Amino acid sequence: MKYFQFFAAGIICAKYKNAFFKLLNNNIFILISVLGWIALVILQYTDWYMPVSPVLYYGIYGSVLRYCALFTVIIMFYGCRDFFSQNNICSGWMRFIGQRTLDLYMIHFFLIPDLHWMSPWLSTGNMIVIQLLLAGIVTALITAVSLLISSILRRSSVLEFFLFGVKPRILNDKPA
Repeated sequence: MKYFQFFAAGIICAKYKNAFFKLLNNNIFILISVLGWIALVILQYTDWYMPVSPVLYYGIYGSVLRYCALFTVIIMFYGCRDFFSQNNICSGWMRFIGQRTLDLYMIHFFLIPDLHWMSPWLSTGNMIVIQLLLAGIVTALITAVSLLISSILRRSSVLEFFLFGVKPRILNDKPA
């Protein structure tokens, strides 16, 4: 139930997409989303107000912060929509990954490796470049293997329907 609110928000945004796209072009909305995200992340890490009001803390962290982050990411991708509409390899892969996000959410957890053995090496000193490089490589591998497993599961229209909610394909479109 924690994440259902975002699913419902997506349905509402899709239903009223003209108004939503207009909102994504609104400078005030962009400012509130981006600055709200930054301010609330800082506030979350100071958490001085948690003992005062746990309900406020969890309300801000559980909803407001997440919506600011969500809208900021949507604004970022909406601003790059011209790139994603191009016909090149990078934008094609990004669109494909975007179409298979449910598959990735469902499968990736089973592929996350145990990297605790690297913790002492990576946590000493300023290793941000190495950490980002390692995270990028692991993420790319998990995504690739998840998409491979997804493509195997999607070979069956029954599994595709029950696992990913894809409407059954019509095998014969021609009238008899």
